[in-house]
Amino acid sequence: MSFFQGSSNFSIHESHLSIVQGSQYNRVQIIHNKGKKKQTIWDDYERVRTGDVYLTKVIGTGMIYGRSWRTMNASSTISIARVRGEDKEAEFLHVGYSGPKAFEAFKQDFDRFSAVKHPNIYQLFGYNDRRGLPSLIFYDALIPVERVPFINGKLSPILTVYLEFQLYATQPFKDEIAFVTSSAWIDPRSGALRKGPDIQSSKQLPLPRLTTKSTTSSLAPLSIQTYSDTSAVVDYVSRILPADAILWGVSSYGMICEAEMSAVQAWPYLAGSLWKRDQKDIIVRWTGLTETPRYVCVDRWWLKDERKTVMEDGSVRIKFTDPTDFKDEWYLEYVLFYGNKELAIKASWLAQAHSVFTRLGIHKDEWEEYCILGHFDFKFYRTKENAYEQRNTDATLDKSTGYLFIRPVPRLSDDETIWMSWAESAKYFWSFDPSGQEEMSESTRKSLGLPSFTTGTLLVGRYWDLDIYNTVEQLQISKNLDPKTTELARSLGYPLMQVVRDDNRLQELEDLASSTTIADILEFYNALNADNCCTSNEGSESDEEIVLYPRSNGAAVVE
Repeated sequence: MSFFQGSSNFSIHESHLSIVQGSQYNRVQIIHNKGKKKQTIWDDYERVRTGDVYLTKVIGTGMIYGRSWRTMNASSTISIARVRGEDKEAEFLHVGYSGPKAFEAFKQDFDRFSAVKHPNIYQLFGYNDRRGLPSLIFYDALIPVERVPFINGKLSPILTVYLEFQLYATQPFKDEIAFVTSSAWIDPRSGALRKGPDIQSSKQLPLPRLTTKSTTSSLAPLSIQTYSDTSAVVDYVSRILPADAILWGVSSYGMICEAEMSAVQAWPYLAGSLWKRDQKDIIVRWTGLTETPRYVCVDRWWLKDERKTVMEDGSVRIKFTDPTDFKDEWYLEYVLFYGNKELAIKASWLAQAHSVFTRLGIHKDEWEEYCILGHFDFKFYRTKENAYEQRNTDATLDKSTGYLFIRPVPRLSDDETIWMSWAESAKYFWSFDPSGQEEMSESTRKSLGLPSFTTGTLLVGRYWDLDIYNTVEQLQISKNLDPKTTELARSLGYPLMQVVRDDNRLQELEDLASSTTIADILEFYNALNADNCCTSNEGSESDEEIVLYPRSNGAAVVE
């Protein structure tokens, strides 16, 4: 064979040789078998190219935070958009993500909105999963709820109450502990609420849960075009919610006025309730239908103190165990109780404010100048006079048996003498007796190094602008009640406000009547009205509601 030619010195043993001559070819045959690609949730939605989306208007931004709420992982830009290939008139909501964790935020929101299909949840249309520009696209261009209550840039409390109810009655909001409008949107065509992507705003408005159920069957939502018509909103809300729930809602949007003063200065405000902020005349006080409201020291979650006990007579007992028990500054909060529960002061006042102002002859333009006491804080400031004794005392008495007692606040029905006595006397004392029957002497207190305090009273009042009063007036009219009477307050079981009138001023009128003409008297009345000092029986339901309280000018007016 030719390949052995020229070869030498080799041998072949027990081998099988195959000889192939000519060109060699390798043929590869590929057979395609049809197979099904595994479907994922992503395939249920349109994958939209970046160039197919046309953004027309930015409506807001959103922030995505980490677990600490201090580190922002990503942000979102929310815009109105049109999509190529869809109806030219159709508008979509486009949410674009940016930041170091943009893609993770995008996937998280995709999982959230693709996992549920419900008419009250913003419905997903498609997505763009490009790493540089991830985005979600939702059907329809809805309106963020948090922007709606601001009519012409001003908050509309009654519209807010309406939205609170809609959130409470709408899935998936009704099972949440509290509502934050950043995730709530309104369909401009139907007025229905939907849950959607979060949007950030400087006017973001938290809406707390309404605990009161509707009084009627569900009604179709208000159209968004009627939101600016306060009368229409009041009429709608009055048909679906009880009056006390509406009052509770609108009363939450009052302003706060605060003033700290001594008890001698504060007692007229505590005994009364309503005053003009710049004049400080006390002109009304609470009285009950069955009993008079009283002040009670209350616990708040931020004031919880296991050592504190409220006694039957209204005094407060605090058990002393260590000199560090008391901070340099601390306070107790007192509110009015009516019966066995806290008085809804704001709602109670608004329910009868029109009646009170009418009886006092106060013009509407001045109503927002009047403040009603909401609660007061009894403040304690630790003195330094016994610092040396605290460091050096070698007392043998057991300090754990010491109690600090804060004397009870007088009742609203108590006379001026009792209030003045309370205001001028010591507000607290120490005792070894848990019932507080025996007061500890001052020398014993000092020898034990027990702290002493100076005290102050922080009055916290509320006042409302005319829009709130007008809203309540419309509510009363919608229920066929006369705003100039106390019908609404009576129907809700609220305590009533008694007008405090100054006998000295009444005597001036009587003396004037005997020596002047009718024209002079009318002129004098007008002058009194201008100073907000004249009271009137006009609009009063009965003489029983107006009680005359003799008082000195010094007791009623704080200089």
